[in-house]
Amino acid sequence: MKPELLEVFDNTFPNRDYTIEIKNPEFTSVCPKTGLPDFGTVTIKY
Repeated sequence: MKPELLEVFDNTFPNRDYTIEIKNPEFTSVCPKTGLPDFGTVTIKY
């Protein structure tokens, strides 16, 4: 990602606690042992 493409702005409530959650409910991969597909959800919280 190119940093110059990101738009930034000041936090108007800097003393407030935040939890950011990003979910990808369609994560797929192939099992290296069986070769079968695996399905899952990736959740990132910060």
